[in-house]
Amino acid sequence: MEFLTRSMTLALNRIYDLLKQELTPETMESLKMEQIKWIERKEAEAENERQKYAGKTHEWVAYYILLRINQRTML
Repeated sequence: MEFLTRSMTLALNRIYDLLKQELTPETMESLKMEQIKWIERKEAEAENERQKYAGKTHEWVAYYILLRINQRTML
């Protein structure tokens, strides 16, 4: 969530709190597991992109760009 602004983070936290009130514990656990899988997948994709440029000056640029693109698809 390093790319989210403070206001976006607060909004997402409010939404998450509302979901906790409305969803069953089992559904919340399922949501949490899906979120973890999504994070792992986006980080793996970014790492694969970074490795394409390993040792080059834009290695980490490629990594962070892909993280940012994946972050936007979540929102």
